[in-house]
Amino acid sequence: MGFGIRLISIVSGVMLLTSCTSTRSVSRHESMPERDRFFDHGISEISVRTGVADKRSFMNILHSVSDDIITGDYYSTTLRSNPDSISFLSWIPLSSPRIIPVRDVRGEEVMQVYMEPRYSLGVTKGVDSLPTEFSGDMARINRELYAAPRFDFDAYDRAFEVDSVISYDEAMTVCREIEAEYNKKLDEYVAANNLLPKSVGILRAAPLYGTARWMLENERRIGITEISPMEVYAPVKRIFDNEKATLSQLYPANIVRALTGSIMLDRMARMQMTWRKTDYVDAVLEYAKRYRGLAEMAGKDTIPLIGQVALGRALCAGGMLKRAGSLDDALRIVDSVGHGYITDPEIMENVRRYCRRIYGERGYDLSEEDAAFLRQLFSQYRGKTLILDFWGYYCPPCRKEIEKGGELRRQANATGDVAIVFVTDPWVTDRALYDRYTSEHMQSDYTHYLDRRDYARLEGMFIVGVIPRHVVIDADMGRVIDIDFDMDKLTELLWTIKAKKEADIPR
Repeated sequence: MGFGIRLISIVSGVMLLTSCTSTRSVSRHESMPERDRFFDHGISEISVRTGVADKRSFMNILHSVSDDIITGDYYSTTLRSNPDSISFLSWIPLSSPRIIPVRDVRGEEVMQVYMEPRYSLGVTKGVDSLPTEFSGDMARINRELYAAPRFDFDAYDRAFEVDSVISYDEAMTVCREIEAEYNKKLDEYVAANNLLPKSVGILRAAPLYGTARWMLENERRIGITEISPMEVYAPVKRIFDNEKATLSQLYPANIVRALTGSIMLDRMARMQMTWRKTDYVDAVLEYAKRYRGLAEMAGKDTIPLIGQVALGRALCAGGMLKRAGSLDDALRIVDSVGHGYITDPEIMENVRRYCRRIYGERGYDLSEEDAAFLRQLFSQYRGKTLILDFWGYYCPPCRKEIEKGGELRRQANATGDVAIVFVTDPWVTDRALYDRYTSEHMQSDYTHYLDRRDYARLEGMFIVGVIPRHVVIDADMGRVIDIDFDMDKLTELLWTIKAKKEADIPR
């Protein structure tokens, strides 16, 4: 299916992400990289090249929003397409592997892609009789998933009238029929192709995820009540045997939210409650006890992974950690939940990071890959506190800020302790306009006109949405001091750096 639209949106979970391609293609690999960590924060390069140019210049904006399946963090990014209007490149922030639908500017789905944190994917969208081709780390699995039968998640809603009441037995019969129709096609596809085990796992998990999610979202509609036997939840129990493939489906946060708000979990709460609450921490632990019922249901010693994700999301997105009132009390909750409830270290790491951030810690350590990238790209500023300023000529607030703060920037750069570095790229600022404007207003500034790939990676690393945007990085370029710095506080920052420098001088 060919299309000539400049705007491409990618939606993942409740996550709307955008993808694009550059003229520099993603390297082609056929081996499938193995992951040591499933919940691994990182950015992934994705490029999409369409086969038809569209000269409607007003459609050259990309909108990117990302959602963390555990914390519910939600970020928005605005990007521009290549001037040729058929190439899009982006570095997408991800927290776990997942299938992402690619949508055009009209909201219509163009295709689905499978992405993992830190791994690349290139897509050349076929037009007319030409096939769609994939390259990069995720090439083979995407080729296999793209050619496979597509599970129809909307089949459940089409099978029943809106707001109609259905018996449990009738509902389960229809669900089995939907699964059987898909599995017949899938069996033929698997038998005819030598697929990666991960591809098979994701494809097999699709109907299990679909039925479990629909059931949890429609419990009362199909006659499930607080006194129904637990055996009615057999379709939910199946997802615990293939949890990572389940969490890699379209919109993985939906199954997590459905579980958290289910009658099933409320029943488990009543079975586990002791009503011994002396403070807020005890109240949160009382809530957490309901998830132990999932371990019994799955026949496991620990709470299933999906249950741990659901509990982590309740703590973060559900507001429990914010209501703790202080960082110490919030960390006490996290530590307590870590004993017997959330046992997966990656989930705990995400929850702990979220906890520190909501109580004012705006800094964090960069990954080794991201730190190495910064040190190579901005090697001349090593040893200075780096302030990255994302700007564009077509951004009036950017130009106003630049023209207003020139003298203060000159003073800051003259200290030798700080480097305020302006970054933009060809998809944000035309080169001729860049040369003219910088020569008129930024002669004493550090300015970098980056290629699209490097600039897009910086956007992904720091979740850059609206510009101007300022990010403060330490002198070693290994830690972010402030991911969204207010330049009105530049003088205060300079005094802080000076005081720290003087304190470090041996007496």
